[in-house]
Amino acid sequence: MTKMVVIIMSLLCLAASGFAQPKLRNLDGQYAEGQLLTDFGNGVQDAEILVTDQAGALLPVVVTTKASGHFTLYGISGSRHFYVKPFKNDDWANGLDVWDLYLLKQALASSFDSPYQKLAADVNGDQVVDEQDALALNDLILGRSFDLDRTLSWRFYDANCLPPMASPFGACAKTKEFVLNGNKSYDLNFVAIKVGDLNSSAICNKTQNTETYFYDDVLLNTHNQKMLPGKEYELSFSVTKDQLAAYQFSLNLGSLEFLDFMGDDVGLGHQVTFFEGQNILSFALLKPADNQLFRIKVRATEEAMLSDVLSLDTGGSVAKVYDEDEKAYALKLSFDGQKLNRLVLYQNMPNPFGDKTSIRFFLPKPSTAHLIIYNMNGLKIKNISKDFEAGMNQVLLEKSIFEHSGIYFYKLETDGQSAMRKMMVLE
Repeated sequence: MTKMVVIIMSLLCLAASGFAQPKLRNLDGQYAEGQLLTDFGNGVQDAEILVTDQAGALLPVVVTTKASGHFTLYGISGSRHFYVKPFKNDDWANGLDVWDLYLLKQALASSFDSPYQKLAADVNGDQVVDEQDALALNDLILGRSFDLDRTLSWRFYDANCLPPMASPFGACAKTKEFVLNGNKSYDLNFVAIKVGDLNSSAICNKTQNTETYFYDDVLLNTHNQKMLPGKEYELSFSVTKDQLAAYQFSLNLGSLEFLDFMGDDVGLGHQVTFFEGQNILSFALLKPADNQLFRIKVRATEEAMLSDVLSLDTGGSVAKVYDEDEKAYALKLSFDGQKLNRLVLYQNMPNPFGDKTSIRFFLPKPSTAHLIIYNMNGLKIKNISKDFEAGMNQVLLEKSIFEHSGIYFYKLETDGQSAMRKMMVLE
């Protein structure tokens, strides 16, 4: 109810107050101003302002918006009658997570909170909001690509126009007409929509607070066990909290060979994707039936404890879950109900490698760590020392640092703890 009140107030402000008032000077071609704001009033930075003449020819005007969303057009030569259109098409993942998918599914079953939310829900750009948009949004959250030829990551609409809820598509202009020394009334303000961002969480400018607040930790739990090379294992995963609505995380299988996925309510497809080249399972789950989430079948390729192989991947989005009140919780991997409280050094991926490889490691607390690379003779060839955050960390190594192909060792040292593993560089 609170969110609905905020949205209604925002729309009233857009339609009746400051946003719709032109911040524009018409001084015989000296300059003109405009602003790009989201429906919640956040300025959109680094959008390009495209200017065309009456014939549609692009004028040589290079202008980008400031953190406030403000832009100024100076000294436009040539035609005195032209058109302005904002353009921004970057970072599709900005503001998108599984909660947006949850809101889209809920809205398809009932209704949207505002016409701007409905415009954002048209992920594939066909001016219809349906299950195809949910599938497209799911692909984006999971890191899969889909055909984006028909749309851009941001859309901009005339701020003087309030689109109707029933059919907001095409109701408001995306281009605004401007006449120097003309008698017509105009302004250059636009409402900015981040495609797929149904809860307005996108980072729009460099002044916004990017800190994520979590109410607590939720554990993704499995049984720790010793893995033997060549043996197959069925791993079962559950969570430690009831009444969760949405889950988003990626599970890095390390040296385990993925064989099969099993789940009562989920399966490989749009909710779960296996990225074979990275050996990662990515999840965007909506409200499984109970705490028992899924099972996977794997084959071990080395002798190791499961906790020394399996991890939550941090290369993409933050691992998190939501309850039905939109409270976000940090998702942590646990083994037999216990979170990791020691240093863990994982096998580099890929291994062997010919171009570059990634070394991941877990730290129980923020620490200064030393990652040291040795050749077969025990000589140190590289020492990377820096402060790392608690949790999963990653270091990328280029082939150029190695003397030649062959076997090398890498060792991690921090706070009196250390671990070592072997890697192989190809020709």
